[in-house]
Amino acid sequence: MAKLQRLAASLLYWRRLRRIFDREFYLRKYPDVADAGVDPFRHYLEYGASEGRKPHPLFDHDYYLLCCREGRQPSEPSILHFLKCPVPAGNPHPLFDCESYLLAHPDVAKRKVNPLLHYLSGAGQLRSRQAAALPANHPAAQLEIRDVSVTIVFGEGVGAPKEEVVRVWEDASGRMRFTAPPEQRPFFAAVKYDQLRAQMLESGPK
Repeated sequence: MAKLQRLAASLLYWRRLRRIFDREFYLRKYPDVADAGVDPFRHYLEYGASEGRKPHPLFDHDYYLLCCREGRQPSEPSILHFLKCPVPAGNPHPLFDCESYLLAHPDVAKRKVNPLLHYLSGAGQLRSRQAAALPANHPAAQLEIRDVSVTIVFGEGVGAPKEEVVRVWEDASGRMRFTAPPEQRPFFAAVKYDQLRAQMLESGPK
């Protein structure tokens, strides 16, 4: 019975890993895998996971281990440690805060679904793979943060947090305000307006 339970658990996590794995991203990120002509998912299972390679733009092995010391297990890759937790003890990427996502989606927390898996099953998956078109009525920039493209628009607007852009502006007191998807809000709450403007200038005016 114990052996069957272990087999069932392994199959469950394998399926979860298959759902998070981004084949195109992996081949683009690691050209040595593409050059070798091997199946990228098999390569990740056999080598990539233990080497700390990224299965998806939103799962950063190094960042996760900074957030979650318990993920440093010699017996299993960090991605499996993350997928086993319905409420992960650490975040997989600076732009994905698990606690904020679960607070915004209490049904996900109630059903004990891993927040990143839930996110990738819906429209959020598109946000993680491609940047939105830049609007023409405000200065804007497309930034890449650890392999994830983010569109930032400078200026207050009608935009809702569910847009595929983040809006930032300064209020009358000079304090930065912003709208962003729930999972991204802690990141933007921690950065300064001048830092984002500087990034826009470095990337060139749009």
